[in-house]
Amino acid sequence: MENHFKKYDKKSLSFIEKLGREAHRHGVLAYLVGGAVRDILLQRSHLDIDIVIDGDAIIFANQLKKTLKIKLTVYPQFGTVCFRHTDNLEIDLVSARKEHYLHPGSLPVVSPGSIKDDLFRRDFTINAMALCINPKQFGQLIDPWGGLRDLKNKKIRILHGQSFKDDPTRILRAVRFEQRFCFRMEPATLKLLKLAVNTGFFQTVKPPRYFAEFRKILAEENPLLGLKRLNRFGGLNFIEDAFQLNVKDIKHTYDIICPVTIKPKIYLLFLLAGLNEQTQKLIFKKFHLTAKEQKSFLQIRSISGIIENLLKHISQPSAIYKILKPLMPEVVWYTYLQVSDKKLKQALSQYLEKDQYCSLKITGEDLKKLGVISGQRMGRILKKVLYFKMDQGLRTKQDELKCVKTLYQFH
Repeated sequence: MENHFKKYDKKSLSFIEKLGREAHRHGVLAYLVGGAVRDILLQRSHLDIDIVIDGDAIIFANQLKKTLKIKLTVYPQFGTVCFRHTDNLEIDLVSARKEHYLHPGSLPVVSPGSIKDDLFRRDFTINAMALCINPKQFGQLIDPWGGLRDLKNKKIRILHGQSFKDDPTRILRAVRFEQRFCFRMEPATLKLLKLAVNTGFFQTVKPPRYFAEFRKILAEENPLLGLKRLNRFGGLNFIEDAFQLNVKDIKHTYDIICPVTIKPKIYLLFLLAGLNEQTQKLIFKKFHLTAKEQKSFLQIRSISGIIENLLKHISQPSAIYKILKPLMPEVVWYTYLQVSDKKLKQALSQYLEKDQYCSLKITGEDLKKLGVISGQRMGRILKKVLYFKMDQGLRTKQDELKCVKTLYQFH
């Protein structure tokens, strides 16, 4: 039997083997399923582990709890149990089940089933494989629909002709997996996907749920690939009718080095910034954008005034700080990408890389020793010294104390 786990993290593998031994001891079969199997076969890391139990997952988990001393989070209505093994490994245990849809776009109705039933619930063949983790069958691949073949041929293939109709969010997932793995949808799947888009299947799903899936594309390493692919066959029309992607504006975002949590927000700003205010407000309501996201869009409406103000203070880091600090982080990056003036771009770089993190070595305790009692006055002094530090480059605590004494004539 081929060893599919040969490049798998040893600590995680050791724990999975332990789970398999426990499953055998309690007379049930346990299977690693879904994206974890796909990524193991692709020799990629995967931090979320889904394990299907051919039996009652909650009963099995409670037995595990006694042996492994783990803390469980149980969802009885879904037959699911979650627990964390290490900081990097989360385990979901679920009973094997089958499902059916009462109408297109609805959440599925589930009932007990076999491992094959469970795999048939999946979106694509590459995600519809399982690896048994019981000792005697450890590493045995269960692949009823040719997922391994499609992995090798780099193909995205749905399991049946009603797949996109049952769950239109699979339209977005198909594109996301295509771009992440450099795969392509096989012809029949692509044809059905385009039909689903043209028929407006996304309208059968609650907009916030569809948008939540869309956010995952924005969180990919290079979202522009997925956005362009969707745009090509009208897959962005769920935002508004005849929506068109402005590739020129959005493409520069890929090259910036910023926190991974910020980048999807910048893409979202560029994606919707060209829409008028009324349309934006409708989108906020339709897709349940957060208050912070709405604040970001409100701030970028003043982008020309922000840039004009920055240009007036281009050589004063503290003034740049005062202008940018009240803005949402993604708006600062959006501003940086919109600026063409080289000197201003350099000033914004200094803020993003250094000045926004600037802090003082002195504290209120140091000011108390100088006789400052009022908390408000302390705040004003510390803020002024912070600005002075940005502009004059104070290096040590002594430099900061000297600055305080000079500015406020303390002795």
